[in-house]
Amino acid sequence: MKTKFKHGQKVECSIGGVTIKDAKISIDESGTPYICQDYKHGSDTENKLGYKYSWELDEDFNDCNLDYLRPMITIEERRKKAERLLKRAGILK
Repeated sequence: MKTKFKHGQKVECSIGGVTIKDAKISIDESGTPYICQDYKHGSDTENKLGYKYSWELDEDFNDCNLDYLRPMITIEERRKKAERLLKRAGILK
């Protein structure tokens, strides 16, 4: 199943072996997605969302140098997931 990212969404990724924990997705007017971050220079997009560099992706959010791309999970989302798992295991009511 393909993950659909949104403009401005926080993500973590690895580009060419460089792990990047602070990045956001930017989608330009033509629908081209970019990973905006401060570590790897790639193709420029007009809106880097405050970051220094951007890395162009294809319409399926892929690139041959992209090792992984996943949504950044907030502390609140992690807490809720842990709570669900503990309830399912009968540890928490």
